Amino acid sequence: MGYYKLQAVGCGAISWRLRTICGEEGPKAMNAQEAADILGVNRRRHGDLLEMLRALTLYPWLNTAEDEKRRVAARWVLSHWKEYQDECAAS
Repeated sequence: MGYYKLQAVGCGAISWRLRTICGEEGPKAMNAQEAADILGVNRRRHGDLLEMLRALTLYPWLNTAEDEKRRVAARWVLSHWKEYQDECAAS
């Protein structure tokens, strides 16, 4: 039987995550190229990324592995917006 990690998210909800998803050290670090590959290029910051992140964090236990990658990438992009825009311009 696998080990589970509990992670508190918003309003006291509990998210169950397998250790294989997050690993022992947490999610792996993201960079601009990986974020652009996952999310695509030329996304709007407050138009769709913020809403997507809000939707993916609302009920995270329902997220698939792909949804979890999108959530991590969107969170990284919103905090590293300039790097993401530079990568989109280069693509």
